[in-house]
Amino acid sequence: MKKSIIFFLLLFSITVSAVQITEIMYDYPGSDDGHEWIEIYSEECIELENWIFFEQETNHRLYHYAGQSTVCKDYAVIVESPEHFLKDYPNFSGNIYDSYFILKNSDGVLAMKNPSKEIVEETKYINAYAKGDGFTLETTPDGWISSIVEGGTPGQKNSVDETNIPEKVIDQDIPESDTKNDPINSETPPQPELITE
Repeated sequence: MKKSIIFFLLLFSITVSAVQITEIMYDYPGSDDGHEWIEIYSEECIELENWIFFEQETNHRLYHYAGQSTVCKDYAVIVESPEHFLKDYPNFSGNIYDSYFILKNSDGVLAMKNPSKEIVEETKYINAYAKGDGFTLETTPDGWISSIVEGGTPGQKNSVDETNIPEKVIDQDIPESDTKNDPINSETPPQPELITE
């Protein structure tokens, strides 16, 4: 019985953290149009085109644009415009997925849904850092912090490490319950590409 419980807990923790949202460019300097992106990391081998990016209560399809079609123990960026992204990051050679979305510059809830439309990863960000200054939000075990590298590190390990966290942790000054992943109950199909429930 004890071994069964340990195996279940191990399986549950692996399943929950298999795909993570690791970096966000939500407020590009100047006009955001076409320059926003998020980065994900997948521990499992997944066909990301079968997944859904969820933001502003809207499901967004993902379209493979460059790199590997199967993301396996690797990073991928989900971009608003592949053309703009590659102009901003001309040396990028990783996995790119195209989608239609507009990230809020104030705060937002982002999620990744598996092919069964179950939320596998969900996170909330606020605009305490990386507000149109050319830096990104990077995830840590303690929350989102500003990247050290201007432009962030799409497709690579985040620029922050444990030694930088104490100085740069976002001071969220909101109740503890508000920093948790809020449940998302309503879904509106995106335009122009509809995803039916």
